[in-house]
Amino acid sequence: MDLNMFWLNNLKIALKVALIVVLMAVVTVGTALFATNQMRAMNDASADMVTRIDRSTTMTVRAARRADNYVASAFQLAAETTEAGNAKYRTQTASNEAQYKSRMAQVLKDLPEKAAVIEPVLSSFQKAFASCNPVIEFASKTTSSDDAQKAAARLTTECVPLIESALVAQTKLVDGLVADAAKTADQMTVDANSSIRAIFVASGIGLLAGLAIALWIGIKGLARPIADLKTVMEA
Repeated sequence: MDLNMFWLNNLKIALKVALIVVLMAVVTVGTALFATNQMRAMNDASADMVTRIDRSTTMTVRAARRADNYVASAFQLAAETTEAGNAKYRTQTASNEAQYKSRMAQVLKDLPEKAAVIEPVLSSFQKAFASCNPVIEFASKTTSSDDAQKAAARLTTECVPLIESALVAQTKLVDGLVADAAKTADQMTVDANSSIRAIFVASGIGLLAGLAIALWIGIKGLARPIADLKTVMEA
């Protein structure tokens, strides 16, 4: 008797059948776990794409709008000559500046790997705001048309060029984020297709290996002993 088969032949038929069932269950569970891990990885990549990259791109665009509104409010402030109007538009400019900084701070927090391209843009706007705010402060105190014209002229020469330059940098930043998002989406498609192929290959290999071992157990542990018993009984 083959010594390697001795342990198998000594098992009861019920245990041999149970061994086949357990083997197939292990293959099934292993395949399911592998597929689950692959799907979880794809889900994590998708969540990162939506919650981090896309959201940050949207917030960067909205921050640029706040900067545009900042300039618009500043010119409205310069044209205003009443105390109530000055207070209203001064509050709007301050709010737009604060919202720009808040949104871009969140973008920087969400995309720390992009700090090298985000921080120079923030620095440009910081310089622009620093140059604009004294002019805006002057405009907020104008009560005559002459002073209003002076405030508008100062905004045009001291503020607008810096804001426009910063907005150009902001636009380039948005374009870069959009391009990165598209590249990430393409890579996600490649990774998803690779994961699907890996799941199919792993499932196929696991199934074939499980069937091969189950067939071996069936032939060596069940069919052959039964055939030997039949031969003895016929004799």
